[in-house]
Amino acid sequence: LGTALYGEGRPSWKVPDPFTVKVHPVIWKFLQMKKLLRNINDQMRPHFCSVQLDDPEVKLSPLPNLLRQKDLTAKDVETWSKTTQEAFCRLMSQYSAFECDVNTEAWKSAEKEVRLVVKEDALLVFDASREVLIVAGRADVLKNIRAPVESIVLKAVSVFERRTKGVSETMHLSPARFCILKQEGLLKAASDISSEMELSYNEGTQTLTIKGLTEEVLRTKNWILEKNTFVMERQLNIPPGLLQYLRTVDSMEMSKNLFMSQNVNAVYCVDSNRVTLTGSSDRALTDAESKMKADLLVQTLDVKDQTVVTLQTWMDLNKELLDTYNSSNKRTVNIWVSEGGDKVTVAGFINPVKEVSG
Repeated sequence: LGTALYGEGRPSWKVPDPFTVKVHPVIWKFLQMKKLLRNINDQMRPHFCSVQLDDPEVKLSPLPNLLRQKDLTAKDVETWSKTTQEAFCRLMSQYSAFECDVNTEAWKSAEKEVRLVVKEDALLVFDASREVLIVAGRADVLKNIRAPVESIVLKAVSVFERRTKGVSETMHLSPARFCILKQEGLLKAASDISSEMELSYNEGTQTLTIKGLTEEVLRTKNWILEKNTFVMERQLNIPPGLLQYLRTVDSMEMSKNLFMSQNVNAVYCVDSNRVTLTGSSDRALTDAESKMKADLLVQTLDVKDQTVVTLQTWMDLNKELLDTYNSSNKRTVNIWVSEGGDKVTVAGFINPVKEVSG
């Protein structure tokens, strides 16, 4: 027939041999799941190629009509394998796969949520021997679902690791030092190390408990120890009347009002008959001491007629003054009568003390 149609001068070519191309096993399963063989063959037909998807090592064979082309050249035959492979690889580039490291227990807890995200748009294969989840599908689809899938899996792995590998360690910290460290950024520093780490403080036992992975806990403890080296203390000589006032108020709340509201990182504590200042630096202690001297005052009034302080009118006046200058949230002034009734002490913030004493 060739001689009859084209003459004796037509060259005789050998049909190229079939060859194989390896496809990612999970991508191959996705192609099978979506029944894409016919579609792939349709797209490869212009290249005179038949595709067999029986296994991941895909077989590409020349179609019989390859040699029936009217303008066929030797180069067309010789380069068929190369051009066909390139065309097939371009076609396969429309599909991709990615992996997430995940152990069996974590995958069990994450699987349902992952499948809600993936739906039928991709194929999920969990390889227990390698402890990886493989997700395969169209590349444009995977681009949209990859981030949420990785986020879900990472969270499940983190929860599992914290449950099985997490540690809990305690550190002794006085309430004052803990307050100073919080102002120095303890909670933010811990969150920066890991948002999953847990910190809890027990004021009764004066202990800080840190729960997390070993490396996280160690980094947090090192941060605390480093900051703690700069924390300083100073003993103050306070007049007895003012000391008595300071005992009646919450030292932490008072420290916030006196110091921290003015960007002075310090806390005072009343211990026995003295006041101890704790601050983040020597400068903080000096500023805090200056604030106490400037903002607090104690005045003592002599009582000439001691029967006055026993009268109902005195008691009513005393109550009225305390109600006027104090609130449930803040006590700015206190009034005491000495045991002998010969002196009245007024102590607290400077302005209320002056007004009450006047």
